[in-house]
Amino acid sequence: VTEHFQISMEVSALYKALAVFERDPHRICVMHRKRAKRIELISEDLNPKYFPSIHKSTLLELADVYREIMDVKARCGRPDGKVFRAGRESARRYRAFLEAIDGEEG
Repeated sequence: VTEHFQISMEVSALYKALAVFERDPHRICVMHRKRAKRIELISEDLNPKYFPSIHKSTLLELADVYREIMDVKARCGRPDGKVFRAGRESARRYRAFLEAIDGEEG
């Protein structure tokens, strides 16, 4: 599980690095969505009770991915609804991350 997670995070980092060189906002968002899809597959199948650090890492990475999608959509003048959806998804993941940390302390 941990090796698969590490490989998926490295692939995510590669897509993030490639997105820097892309000029088309749509293609940038596609790359970020590929990052999210790969990490969401891990997050869905992972038991947070047995892999708490990986679970928190996936939540934080997904929150960052959706924040980046929101930033791209806002910069290129996409409709507010699309920007809002990406921002809402990012906030949901950040909130889940904070709850996972609070649950650990409490």
